[in-house]
Amino acid sequence: MSVSSWSAIAAEYKDHVDDKKSKVDSTSKTNEEKQGFIALPIPMSNPTLGTGVQLVGLYMHAKEPGSKAHNDTSGIIGMYTSTESWLVGAFHDGALKDDSVRYTGGVFHGDLKLKYYGDGNDPIFAGNPLKYDMKMSGVMLRACFKSLIRIGI
Repeated sequence: MSVSSWSAIAAEYKDHVDDKKSKVDSTSKTNEEKQGFIALPIPMSNPTLGTGVQLVGLYMHAKEPGSKAHNDTSGIIGMYTSTESWLVGAFHDGALKDDSVRYTGGVFHGDLKLKYYGDGNDPIFAGNPLKYDMKMSGVMLRACFKSLIRIGI
């Protein structure tokens, strides 16, 4: 799986988490009631990567009463497949200064043992796929700032 594929998966997952957080934040519960831990096992099967499981653990942190910011989220991820591929990581998504600063950070490390079959309906390596390894480590940092200056026209 290419780096751009992983980026697309991460972006789709982040959009999904942001959507879920906005639904949680729109409820009438107090911030203290919005905190908690969620664990998700996600089975997977892919000819290139093998059969295995992904584990995701999320913790939603409560904010101070009256805070305008969304709840912070911390998480850990892990993956293991039948090809002995594995990936581990951790991340945090939060907000500061009444939601005028949002930040996300994460680290991951993994070793993917992959198979390449070719492309199309009749792949050239269908009977004997090419095997290759992809060892990787990564860090992701992002900060977004809301402008506090309003210009009247």
